[in-house]
Amino acid sequence: MSVNVFLKGEEVKNLEGFTTSTCRNGDGGTYDVYRLPGINLSNDKGRWFIWLSEPTDPIPALLVELVEEVSLHEAISSHPRRESGIYRHQSAEALVEQGDTKRSTMVNILGKNMKDVNELFRMIRTGSIRPEESFEGQQSGMSRKDLEVRVEALQVDVAKLTEEKNQLAETVEYLKGVYQDLCTFDGELLLAPSFKVVFVRTIRRRLSGILVFNKKKQ
Repeated sequence: MSVNVFLKGEEVKNLEGFTTSTCRNGDGGTYDVYRLPGINLSNDKGRWFIWLSEPTDPIPALLVELVEEVSLHEAISSHPRRESGIYRHQSAEALVEQGDTKRSTMVNILGKNMKDVNELFRMIRTGSIRPEESFEGQQSGMSRKDLEVRVEALQVDVAKLTEEKNQLAETVEYLKGVYQDLCTFDGELLLAPSFKVVFVRTIRRRLSGILVFNKKKQ
């Protein structure tokens, strides 16, 4: 188990008894050691923290007011099984997922204080809480590959529809011209035999219907 207590800013360096010393490792390199009376300190990328063996271990009184966050990392038995996902309780949030082996489940918790972290860890262990975001629900939606195929198909459909619209517009313009010609012929044939007049007027009515139909489609 790993329990880290993260501290606020650089305030720890101002505490009485804070010391820094340089030590050598086996490879001949050096590293810094930070301490307070009876407390070993660590610094990772500018963030100060201390290690605890168990979440029930007390935080040193000297650092209680400097606590910013507490993290817990533990591999628990996969029997009984715990649902993988995101669990939340008060300020604590846990990521629960399968561990390195099928016999273990990894629990990673981050919270604002030790109390919330401990309570959430206990609830996960006892099975008295369910994840707010489960990783085991049935997936919905489309994969990226399926979406790309769908987009390509839609682009082809749009191109076809655009071409058909243009062709339809050309047809409409052509029929408008035919309609105007027939209107002219209709005027010229008013004195012609009656059957010709009826024939032309019938064609005109039909073409008028075609024009109305195409306008509705547009």
